[in-house]
Amino acid sequence: PYSAIYDLAREKLGNPPKNKICALGDALHTDIRGACDYGIDGIWALTGIHWEELRYEHNPGMPDMTRVIQAIAQSPHKPAATITGFSW
Repeated sequence: PYSAIYDLAREKLGNPPKNKICALGDALHTDIRGACDYGIDGIWALTGIHWEELRYEHNPGMPDMTRVIQAIAQSPHKPAATITGFSW
């Protein structure tokens, strides 16, 4: 999540404006931070490295949105959106 990699990715895409691209990552303090520092929106994939601390105790397949909101509130780096999974 460093600016050099975002610069390279933007170049490969024809240098679109930053408000037309976003970053997707599962780490709030690295991936989302990198997006914020670069000036693009970051989408936080909840089912990544933070999943064990975010999942709902009584339904482990669902995020506990209270925990998600608390994690975002405690972080200086705010995602533009969250998703519960990502696959390709």
